[in-house]
Amino acid sequence: MERRPAPVRDLVSLFRLTVLFLRLRPDIVHAYTPKAGLLAMLAARFARVKTRIRTINGLPLMEATGLKKSLLEAMERVSYRVASDVLANSEGLREYVTRHIWPGAVGIIGSGSTNGIDLGYFSGMTSHERTNARRSLGLDAEAFAVLFIGRLVRDKGIVELVDAFTVFSSDYPNARLCLVGPYESGDPISPVTRRSIHENLSILEFGQVDDVRPFLAASDMLVLPSYREGLPNVLLQAAAYSLPIVATNIPGNTDIVRDRDTGILIPPKDPHALSSALSLVAANKELARDLGVRARIRVEECYDQRVLWPEIKAFYASRLQSD
Repeated sequence: MERRPAPVRDLVSLFRLTVLFLRLRPDIVHAYTPKAGLLAMLAARFARVKTRIRTINGLPLMEATGLKKSLLEAMERVSYRVASDVLANSEGLREYVTRHIWPGAVGIIGSGSTNGIDLGYFSGMTSHERTNARRSLGLDAEAFAVLFIGRLVRDKGIVELVDAFTVFSSDYPNARLCLVGPYESGDPISPVTRRSIHENLSILEFGQVDDVRPFLAASDMLVLPSYREGLPNVLLQAAAYSLPIVATNIPGNTDIVRDRDTGILIPPKDPHALSSALSLVAANKELARDLGVRARIRVEECYDQRVLWPEIKAFYASRLQSD
């Protein structure tokens, strides 16, 4: 199954999924993402699977326009209609869906999140481990490390981030922007922005990595200037490391980041506001520390896997009992 629309291959995937479900006879089919969610819900309906759960964990249509937006909305509605249960992985996303796409019931398990976070794995590091992590990433002791983790695409706000960091670093010459993630052709950033990244010696590219923990340990803050999100795992991870967070004021982000409480919220597509927020955190160590501490507390209370997993299990059990 491809991420992009591929009508012939998508029909083949639908047929194969239907055959698979007929053979396995699952009690529950639970699907995520727009295309996989649509195909899996249709196949499960064709195979007469009684419990068909469609979780909304991100909506590309939020940034689409015109005919493309209408088609994406229609696909979402079909997948919701053939599902037995529709869930959102964040309160912000649920509010958006019920307001703009689907008038029916949309649930949420616990406080949201697809899988929660393992706070044993994302547990922070000692000062010695932090020093070693910074050294291994080429960050000297005086560097102020701004971290971005995610796909380097337009929808993640990379253009605005590079513009904002250019202004910010003129006032903070020891600042370093660490970009952790791959470029993608599906939603590319402009050649101008890509050239700015390559030519700016204060911007460090690390590509896609298997373990983001050294980057979290080595950084002074995390930034997520996305245009759209579901409930970003990277915010949970940064909060687990007590990092101050600057994020856009969009559904999903706002479930985790509460302005001036567990982070700083800024308008999307606003490099000036982003630059000002970076400066605010860099200039106020006490504020940065307090934001990080409160973010960690929120994650512990709401998104710890030890809290969320029993709630997911209970939800599944309730559906099996209703069968």
